[in-house]
Amino acid sequence: MKIETQAQLKSILAYDPQTGLFQWIEKKGLRLPSRAAGSRDPRGYIRIGYKGERYWAHRLAWLYVHGEFPPEDVDHINRDRSDNRICNLRLASRNMNNGNTGKWRTNTSGYRGVSWDKRALKYECYIWKLDKKHHLGYYDDPKEAAAVYNMNARSYFGDYATINEIAA
Repeated sequence: MKIETQAQLKSILAYDPQTGLFQWIEKKGLRLPSRAAGSRDPRGYIRIGYKGERYWAHRLAWLYVHGEFPPEDVDHINRDRSDNRICNLRLASRNMNNGNTGKWRTNTSGYRGVSWDKRALKYECYIWKLDKKHHLGYYDDPKEAAAVYNMNARSYFGDYATINEIAA
């Protein structure tokens, strides 16, 4: 049985919108009532298994509160993938959700959307839109490139934009 409705979900799990945590309602095998449901996956999301299916906790939280599975992505506003408080979740298109990400692990400039270009011997500024890289120029100073990125990110992603903190 897949979880498809709010009623089904509420019959097996309790959700606290203030903490974002789920708990099992009834005992079944190793599952105990009031025991926390789910575990963190390698990417930091909470996954909850039920009858051979695995569910993202943030999508279940949306169903629990709003009565329907989200039609698009659910974005974690603070970018903490395990923080499933309802106040931290919002609907987002895939593109907007991608706008609310941190800098890549391989980033060496310290700024999102800025990297050193060996051929140009300058910092390249770019932004990803709809899975396509858009070049925003070359700059001598990474802070200047970061400021250009911030301006474009605010313009394109609005409230979903992750903005670089630029030290003075």
